[in-house]
Amino acid sequence: MTESSPFQGVSELRSWVASGGVARAGLPANFISELLASLSIFAVLANNLSESLVKIDARWRDMGGDNMLKASLGQLLVLLGDTVAESRHATQQAMSVKVAGNKVFGRIEREIAIHGKQIREMTAAIQTSEERMEAAAKAAKEASAKLNAGDYILHGLEAIFTFGQVDKNRDNLNKLNTSIAIHKGEAASQRQHRELLAMYKAELVALRNGVERVLTVDQTMTQFQNDLVALGPLLLPAYQQIEKSEATSNLKVANIHLERARPKMDAMSRWIQGLAIN
Repeated sequence: MTESSPFQGVSELRSWVASGGVARAGLPANFISELLASLSIFAVLANNLSESLVKIDARWRDMGGDNMLKASLGQLLVLLGDTVAESRHATQQAMSVKVAGNKVFGRIEREIAIHGKQIREMTAAIQTSEERMEAAAKAAKEASAKLNAGDYILHGLEAIFTFGQVDKNRDNLNKLNTSIAIHKGEAASQRQHRELLAMYKAELVALRNGVERVLTVDQTMTQFQNDLVALGPLLLPAYQQIEKSEATSNLKVANIHLERARPKMDAMSRWIQGLAIN
């Protein structure tokens, strides 16, 4: 089991939701409610398993000497049997997590595709607004040049018959300046909307990656359950040897079986932290 296990993914996804990730992704509050409910139940069961493993590990490390070996092994086997039963419930719940995760995964993919399309459309709209603004600015510059020339004729030569043309140039310039302001405002508003869409998409991608990680939690639980169940056949022969007789020869055989179980028991202790889901 590695640090990037699905168990860690469960913790991270729950933390993302708790931090307001659903709202940051622009999604309704109940968008992943079914998956979140399944994860919450699984987290409880996984934590219970972690606590049971702590007891198993403590019993294993505190195994009594030859005089107490039978009692210690008996307690260990009882703890192991109870933990196997717990693991079955947790594995079943992990499958429920996968079902709920698969349901929402497709919806997330569609939302990402929709936002990607909207971002492309908004980028095109920004370009159009900027082109219109540039065209209006160019026309305004030309109109301003005509207006200056008209003013010179009007005030310098006092040619009364040019007055109407000057007014037309001034009106045209005013309209163009208004158009520039409108297109500039449109482009600014469109940029803000594109930034919002980009934020939504980034959070959706984070959600998709988080959901994708927990989709394999059932496989990891099956692996854990198999490792746990495998301990029984390794420990039981040791107990059976002592149960027959606590003679020295039987104790030696029992300890041989325990040594064979040691690697599996040591490996089992490494699941403790992983199953402790926040």
